[in-house]
Amino acid sequence: MDKKIRILVSGCCGKMGRIVLEEAKNRNDMEVVAGLGTSCSKLGDINVYDADSFNIDHDVIIDFSSPSALNSLFEISRTFNSKLVLCTTGYSESQLKQIEEFSKECPVFLSSNTSLGINTLVNASQSIKKNLGESFDIEIIEKHHNKKIDAPSGTALMIYNVLRDNTTEIVFDRSKRRQKRSKNEIGVHSIRGGGITGEHEVLFIGENEVLSIKHVAYSRKIFAQGAIEAAFFIFDKKNGLYNTNDLIR
Repeated sequence: MDKKIRILVSGCCGKMGRIVLEEAKNRNDMEVVAGLGTSCSKLGDINVYDADSFNIDHDVIIDFSSPSALNSLFEISRTFNSKLVLCTTGYSESQLKQIEEFSKECPVFLSSNTSLGINTLVNASQSIKKNLGESFDIEIIEKHHNKKIDAPSGTALMIYNVLRDNTTEIVFDRSKRRQKRSKNEIGVHSIRGGGITGEHEVLFIGENEVLSIKHVAYSRKIFAQGAIEAAFFIFDKKNGLYNTNDLIR
């Protein structure tokens, strides 16, 4: 690609947004035109705007902000005909439906975890479930730093959604359940503490054996790098909703 992709980083004042800016600066095929944020006005040589005052042409928005910014991002995307890479977690069911509807008029890349490793874990978990059949119980454990707001993590829910079927019940808390575990349950458990970047483990538990598959993130850079790759991926795509599986393929 001869042309540099022009990037707008939403949520640039936060930890992930700042890392995206740093990673993008190392690319010769990408230009950060500005940032969107509310808690800073400038980061190095990058000007930061709020959504209402932003007016700079760009190609792709990379978003690591919050679910409350979604409608503003839709409006900016419509105004500048820019593509969306949505990496924010904690979207409600109604917001997810909004995103799906918006993808009919704009290419949208949606992933709660842009790590290639975690998406390989997701694909492997699907294969393991098929091979083991229904005789193994499934539990998902996720661990994150003590400043993470949403629980369970969007990644844990992503794993659950690929392992579930029409009869599956998600269980977050067994403390009030005075009954045996049913075969259609998948437990999802959240741990918050310290500075854990992100850990996800899927347990397949049989009567006499346990198989576990685990991913550990040691740096937030992997998410920023994945988001940047997603920006290049979505740049020339047709309208539609895409995810990391599409990028891997």
